[in-house]
Amino acid sequence: MEQGWYTVLIPEKKDLTAKGYLQQLIKIEKRVFPKHESMASVFEAELRKRNTCVAVAVVNSTEVIGYILWTRERSEGKIVKLCVAPEYQKRGVGGRLLDTVRPFPVLFLTTATMGGWG
Repeated sequence: MEQGWYTVLIPEKKDLTAKGYLQQLIKIEKRVFPKHESMASVFEAELRKRNTCVAVAVVNSTEVIGYILWTRERSEGKIVKLCVAPEYQKRGVGGRLLDTVRPFPVLFLTTATMGGWG
């Protein structure tokens, strides 16, 4: 999904590390969320779970500027995290990431889940 100056991808999990996305996700997570809300220390373990999915917003196919993490259970899902780097907030990136999961039956988005999603 291309949005002019950035692209939203749903990468294969193996590509998260190979393309350097994982380290960037963790870096953004640490910048946006306070330590008590951050998943940085468990991000890799969460992504290893079979039912966990992630979409990333990238600039120039290399720089991650945001992500959405969700889980799927049978016929419903749960948004775990939605995060946009501070310098890209209020530019529609979070909304575009949410649009990415709309085709999936996803429920349970709370404000504690979001970090700079505008």
